[in-house]
Amino acid sequence: MTALGSLLAAGRLTSAAIQGIAPLASIKALDESVTSSTTLQNDDALWLPVAANAGYFVLCWLDYQGGTQGSSDLKLQWTGPAGSSLSLSAVYYPTSGGVGANTNLSAITGLSTLIEAGTDGARALAMLMFGTLLTGSTPGTFQLQWAQNTSSATATTVHAMSALGAWQVQ
Repeated sequence: MTALGSLLAAGRLTSAAIQGIAPLASIKALDESVTSSTTLQNDDALWLPVAANAGYFVLCWLDYQGGTQGSSDLKLQWTGPAGSSLSLSAVYYPTSGGVGANTNLSAITGLSTLIEAGTDGARALAMLMFGTLLTGSTPGTFQLQWAQNTSSATATTVHAMSALGAWQVQ
């Protein structure tokens, strides 16, 4: 039950009540590229501040592009406050052939679990991630980290209009 469930007529609307119903959201305004690097970096835009001892439903739409499959690709993981846990599913193209024909549906448990997604050099691809984040006793930042899966002079890009949303559910 959200904090809003305890709001009575003529009661006071508190920040806790609003936090229980208002989603957190981040939308990438600009393309961001990585070239010749497999070192994970924090995404410039896809991050959200999260409260301590809270549960969130999270949803991420990632629009990305890179070199020919296997030559650059994309790897990513999530970071969060100490004591946080993540259970996530992701739908994306594999790194080993079949772009446009096959997709992976992976169950991700843990913030530092790597996802390796394929690129094909010809078009932007998309990944959909959804799941739950439970935070520990420390508030902090829930953030996407990403890099090329294989170092390449051809840029791997996460495009503008990629988005991250979270709804506090406990």
